[in-house]
Amino acid sequence: MNKKLFLVLILYLSLFWAIFLLLQNEKIYNNSLGLIADNWYRANDEIFLTKKPYEHLTNENYLHWDGSNFFMIRNNFYSNAKMVVNTI
Repeated sequence: MNKKLFLVLILYLSLFWAIFLLLQNEKIYNNSLGLIADNWYRANDEIFLTKKPYEHLTNENYLHWDGSNFFMIRNNFYSNAKMVVNTI
């Protein structure tokens, strides 16, 4: 039983990763998820709603992009926390 569960878990994670990698391709994204949803994109300290595909993961952008917002919320208890949201 544990062996089956392990194989199902590996298959599930592999499928998730494959879909994520495919959605980084602009053509695939625009013809699938891009038809029904927008994507959030962070540039400097601003967050934009765009039709861009998911970003390729690199060492430079491999961080939790909304961590700074949680830091503001922790320190300000939502009173002064402002998130900059722009649309392109």
